[in-house]
Amino acid sequence: MTNPTKTGRGLTFEVDLGAGFVKLPRLVNATPIDDTVDVVEITDLESEDKEWIPGHSDKGSVAASIRYNPNDADVAAFRATRGDGNCYQFRFTWPHAGNPTEVAWGFLTGFQVTAEGGSAIDANITLKVTPDPT
Repeated sequence: MTNPTKTGRGLTFEVDLGAGFVKLPRLVNATPIDDTVDVVEITDLESEDKEWIPGHSDKGSVAASIRYNPNDADVAAFRATRGDGNCYQFRFTWPHAGNPTEVAWGFLTGFQVTAEGGSAIDANITLKVTPDPT
């Protein structure tokens, strides 16, 4: 039996478009939230060495790929949000004991369908993570 804590098997990606979270089907891979902090240089002419302080947090972008089915209503509704000016809540649920989740807000910046001979049709999704808009 495969150990999901080592393979990522069982990871789910869901989006709330206003009527509750819907799971995007057939997740192939994902790059969840990457929380980084800007570094601000504060060196002045009295400094002996360069000086730095932490700046703003940047959660970056989230990427996911799913097996694409153009007849899936949830996927079509999600795809239609690109460029609508709204932020949506999304979450990853990890396949570990207790099913921990990572929840954030973001907006769809990319939805690219890819197809090549001998392979499944995928949709590569990109969301920009942003603070809670409420």
